[in-house]
Amino acid sequence: MIENQKKELEQNINKKRKQPTLAEINPLFQSPVLNMLYHSVKQN
Repeated sequence: MIENQKKELEQNINKKRKQPTLAEINPLFQSPVLNMLYHSVKQN
């Protein structure tokens, strides 16, 4: 039952988030190192 609620929550969050994440666009961005690099570049 809790599993179903978790799935529903995730789906709702995904619906609200219109922009796909980088990880969804490009699997390379699933690498934590690349992710950190991207965020540090984005902040500057």
